[in-house]
Amino acid sequence: MTETNQAANNEPPKSGSNLLSIISFVLAAIAVVFIPILFGGAAIITAAVGITRKERLSKIALIVAIVATIAGFVRVRSTVSNGLQYGVATGATGGAVVGLFSTGLPGAAIGFTVGGISGGLFGIGDALFESAFECW
Repeated sequence: MTETNQAANNEPPKSGSNLLSIISFVLAAIAVVFIPILFGGAAIITAAVGITRKERLSKIALIVAIVATIAGFVRVRSTVSNGLQYGVATGATGGAVVGLFSTGLPGAAIGFTVGGISGGLFGIGDALFESAFECW
């Protein structure tokens, strides 16, 4: 297709560069191990811009970016789930023991509930922090 035909069809010329696609691949790889909402979103946007600029690798980059973002979310969800389970178990057990020794059975029930909630929140936070920096 000649330049005059491209201008008549209002099509942007195909880009000889794959810079945005390559950037998208790098961001997608980072999204699997570190903050998928940020790096995966950036990879998807970068690949979409590459598609509008008619980069040769941009469609593949978009597919890789979407898959990598989903994989990153699955990994984070698994980590958070494990942290939540550990936090609730240890917090509830510790709260129940402290409550039992301080005020008896009613204290154990309150300690179990409060300890479980606070332990669960701590476990989620700890798991997210560790998953964010485990690549280091």
